[in-house]
Amino acid sequence: MVDFNIQLQEKFVNKLTKNHAANNPSHPPALDHSRPSQYTAPGQISILDTPLTEEDENNNVEGSRKVTTVTTTIATNGVMINSGGGGWKVPNPDSGCQIGDIFLASQHIRDVWMGQQWVGMYMFQCPGLEMVDGFVAVANEWSMMSSVFNEAISLDQIPTVDVARIAILTERYQSEMHDLLVEVEQSALQAGSTRPLLLLDVIAMQQVRIQVIPRDAALIHYGYEVAMMWERLNGTARSLGMTLKRVSNVCLVRAMRLVEDEYSAMEIAAYQVASGDTGAFRTAEMYATAANDHMVEAAFGLERYYDNLNVTCDDVDLPAEDWQLLMEEVYGLCSLTQRAVGEFVLQDQGEILPDVLERTVEDVETSFESLMLGRSVPHLPAQPNQEVFSDVRDLDSLVQDFLEAITSQTMSGLSGLAASVCNAAGELGEKYLQGGLVSSGSNWPGRRAQALFQQIERSNMAFSSMVQNEATAMWEAINGFETTHSNLLNGGDGLPAILPERQDMKLQWEAIDSAWQAYKPAVTSGQGTGQITMTLDAVQAELRAAVPIFSIPDVVIAETSP
Repeated sequence: MVDFNIQLQEKFVNKLTKNHAANNPSHPPALDHSRPSQYTAPGQISILDTPLTEEDENNNVEGSRKVTTVTTTIATNGVMINSGGGGWKVPNPDSGCQIGDIFLASQHIRDVWMGQQWVGMYMFQCPGLEMVDGFVAVANEWSMMSSVFNEAISLDQIPTVDVARIAILTERYQSEMHDLLVEVEQSALQAGSTRPLLLLDVIAMQQVRIQVIPRDAALIHYGYEVAMMWERLNGTARSLGMTLKRVSNVCLVRAMRLVEDEYSAMEIAAYQVASGDTGAFRTAEMYATAANDHMVEAAFGLERYYDNLNVTCDDVDLPAEDWQLLMEEVYGLCSLTQRAVGEFVLQDQGEILPDVLERTVEDVETSFESLMLGRSVPHLPAQPNQEVFSDVRDLDSLVQDFLEAITSQTMSGLSGLAASVCNAAGELGEKYLQGGLVSSGSNWPGRRAQALFQQIERSNMAFSSMVQNEATAMWEAINGFETTHSNLLNGGDGLPAILPERQDMKLQWEAIDSAWQAYKPAVTSGQGTGQITMTLDAVQAELRAAVPIFSIPDVVIAETSP
């Protein structure tokens, strides 16, 4: 068995604590940035005469972040062990927490505190003895936790009491480590560090949350404090959130999109584990590891970005299906703004309750965020290159102007702001169409899908124009809808006719036609709001149902000779 060298850890903690008390009998000491301390070896803490440099503080932050990541991973894997009859079996050699891993983590902790080259520095320097307190607390927790791991891994079956002890110790360790990381970062901020420390803190906490979710799922499956673990599992999943920071570089967005996609897959597997599916253990661990690794890569790019250094990546060749998803999202954004205009007027007239408009406004915000950053569920890719990403960022100001007008209850110019959003969205939608055509060739029926998305837009335009008493705009939207509706059946304006072999398309076209015949008289004759919105929703439901059918390429059956 590989020795953890726990005795060395204990001696180190004891010497460090004794030296701490000897240097400052009035324990606990106050943080004194004018009297930094330097830890060079176990039991050797000296008071420095000069303040820490920015490089010293940055090294402290980097060292603490690395310790947090390494030891949290080990602590999490300590609980991710397979369920067996009467107890918990030690994981296979290629999974879970291994003796060598724990030894390596212990060595890394000592290396950081002793200033070894692992973190790129030769000594760890504290701005005051209060920070030394933090290191002592972390060392104590890790010493106890690693000794439990050492004992448990040597057994064929891990006793119930040890699993509970591991759960408690990992929670206490993570709490102490986070407190220490915050202390180090605050010290660096006070020293004037120019690194994006708050960003680094968020990244470190996200890495911890990624590891904590599968751990808590494993504990639920095991039966440890089930109600409390379910509550914490749900809370951690909500807090992780992965709301990607808005940046001007598409490479960073794509890097974080990968992390969020892996996180989403890990979250699904974790809930399967918690619900009793032991086969999902390995899946949850695999995605947690991948998300953590890619978070580190993304953090490197983000640091370069905020240091005004170049961040580059290759363009992505999206399949036609992804180009179509982007096209659907951008035309959908336009449709939502048009619907919001109509609901704004109806709310002002007392025809609908405020929560109706509030939901639509939230949908506008969510749709644009998805367009900007991509989405895990339902899937929406991040923008494939910097050019179209810049177009989306240009759309940002138009969307924000529209939302501000809604929030400030400003009707004047609202319709024009919605039109500006739709014009820009239409240009972007055409770029997505061309991207899909280049990707898949002329056989891809992308123009039919585009026409359906634009039909949803026109149906909302007819609604919003009607409630604003803009008859000309309403009839323009209605006539445009009916022209395109005819072209989808008979062909025209770049759209092919429905082939006799495609009865699936013909039946869905008829369903759209039936819904339209109910909506048109409702909107043109000014029927009640309830009837108009009900028939509008029916039209749009049939149009959305048509998208997967009309997106299937036509296959012409060649005639054969008798």
